[in-house]
Amino acid sequence: MPDIILPTRLDDENEQTRAVYARYGAATYAASLLEVEFIHILATIEQQKATSAGRTLREDPWKKRYAKGTMGVFLDALKGKRLLDAHPGLADELSNAIDTRNHLTHQYWWHEVGETFSRTGRTNMLRYLEQQRGDFDRLTTRLRQDITLPLNPPAKIHRQLPAEDAQTREMYARFGAAVYFANCLEVGFINNLAIADVKQAKASKTRIDDPWDRRFADKSLTMGKLLSHVKQGGHLAGHPGLAADLETALESRNELAHHFWVSRIEDSLTEAGRDRLIKNLEHRREAFQTANNSMDALVVTPLMESLGISQEQSDRFAQGMQFREQNKYGD
Repeated sequence: MPDIILPTRLDDENEQTRAVYARYGAATYAASLLEVEFIHILATIEQQKATSAGRTLREDPWKKRYAKGTMGVFLDALKGKRLLDAHPGLADELSNAIDTRNHLTHQYWWHEVGETFSRTGRTNMLRYLEQQRGDFDRLTTRLRQDITLPLNPPAKIHRQLPAEDAQTREMYARFGAAVYFANCLEVGFINNLAIADVKQAKASKTRIDDPWDRRFADKSLTMGKLLSHVKQGGHLAGHPGLAADLETALESRNELAHHFWVSRIEDSLTEAGRDRLIKNLEHRREAFQTANNSMDALVVTPLMESLGISQEQSDRFAQGMQFREQNKYGD
């Protein structure tokens, strides 16, 4: 079994844990504002070229990019237009920001989940996440001053971090919780595949490397690839309803990772819009939790029991891991 198991819920009554969720949401929101700045620059250039040539664009260049593309693709386009050449170090800083954003989106909870069990660990998480939020915000400001404003775009397109009232923090926290529970489901896929590897090795009496460590270390293993491996292994063959729910969960998680904030910037700026986002995000979190519980009950637990590992033994292992992490800093 792995050293770190994502708990299927964090203590909702722990205000510091909720603050971690909120800082995570704020950091990813700030990263999305940087992405919106990329989109705005590229769309402005496209619109200006069309206006200079006296032609009308068939598709709104802002909507086109909001609907598709990734942060990395947009940055490559900016570099291709040589817009960053006159600003030493900016291209490297933006590339590093994308690496950080990708880490937050894809690996952060896996790497840091042990920290969530102690006050000192959560304090470390809050400090890191706030630093990243500040770095994204600083880069957005610099990009706007150095590139966007000289292009003379419509002022109404500019975005900045909203003032953090209680509702905005709640919106951020719901986003952080939704992504966390999506990662719980992702770890459920890893547990399924790893236990299946152990079962096969035991049957064939062969030695294998740690199937948990191998998968946690493989950054190319996206949630989509993991689900494909689970399906290919036949683990969902008798559970068509669960398979459909997992596909829906994957689509929802991918939207959270790549498009959620960017496509909903307008909602995030109004009280009514934030209320809609809070409800949407809580619905997603509940759906991830339900899918993970079903995955555990229908697939993972039967696999473990086939190896002679009872649910009670698994629970004791998880409790031991949690106790160790809670006491790591002596607080």
